[in-house]
Parts: sequence; C-alpha cells; structure tokens
Amino acid sequence: MRPGGESTEQLAEYHRSARLADTALSTLTPSPYDPAEDLVADEAEKFVAWLRQHRPDRLSTDIDELAVELASSWRIDSPPALFHTCSPHRVASVVAHVRDYYEDDFAEQLLGVLPDWISWLAARTGLSPDLADRCTPYVRGLRFPGAEGDGTQPNYRARVVE
Repeated sequence: MRPGGESTEQLAEYHRSARLADTALSTLTPSPYDPAEDLVADEAEKFVAWLRQHRPDRLSTDIDELAVELASSWRIDSPPALFHTCSPHRVASVVAHVRDYYEDDFAEQLLGVLPDWISWLAARTGLSPDLADRCTPYVRGLRFPGAEGDGTQPNYRARVVE
C-alpha cells in the first residue's frame, strides 16, 4: 500500500487495532513449538465427537474431512489461544476465505457445517445463544458492515464493533 491517502478515521482505527492486537498478544505465553497442526486435528476431532452426541442427524460420510478443513480455515492468521473465539466478523471472514479458496461444491459443503461449528464453539466457550445467533446471517453470505472493501478484497481498515 502507498501511504498518504488515509483519512483521520482510518489512521485512528489502524492505531486502535494495533494497540488491541498488542494487548491481546501480550497475554499469550510463548510456545516452544507451533501447535497449529495438532490444534486443527484435535479440535476437528472434538467437533465431530460433539456432533455425534448433539446432532447425529447432521453427520455425513465425509464429516471428518470437512471438520479438518473447517478447523484449518478457522485457524488462519490467528494465535492458537484465540482459536475458540467466535464473532460475526470472524464468521464473515471465514466465509469469504472458504468461498475464495475452495471449489464451489466443496465450499458449500463446508459452509453447510459452519452453523454447527458456531454452535459447538458457543457451547464450548459459554457464548450466549443471542450472541451466537448474531453470527448466523454471515454464514449465509451477509457482508460484514464496512468490511467488504471493493468487492474483491476485504477492507482491512474497517472498524469492527461487535
């Protein structure tokens, strides 16, 4: 990006976001290894076990593969300690990634499992049903306000208030 065209609001948001990221990252303890792959596999397995117990009618023959791919997409660019967080903005970002990264048929299968993923995260973290329900419209493709950018790329300078 070329500097110089930013508005005062964009610069303020950039610095606010940077301070928030620094604060969040300062609470994390360094790990001697990158647990990303273990985290994805373990959490996918836990999600499938939860589905078997709470929503056996939603199981498909390829649920194990879908769960691993969804966990992998959920983890992109976030510290492992924040893996279980869920918000409308994060759901909208994951939906955009899935639609952009995977072939259409497989992307639709992944997005079909996403509402159950949100319910699992809500149950696991104690997220209230009303807050979890705020994520659902974004599974169906609702764009997060201000984050859609030019329609081809997300607007990373968008202010996110959730």
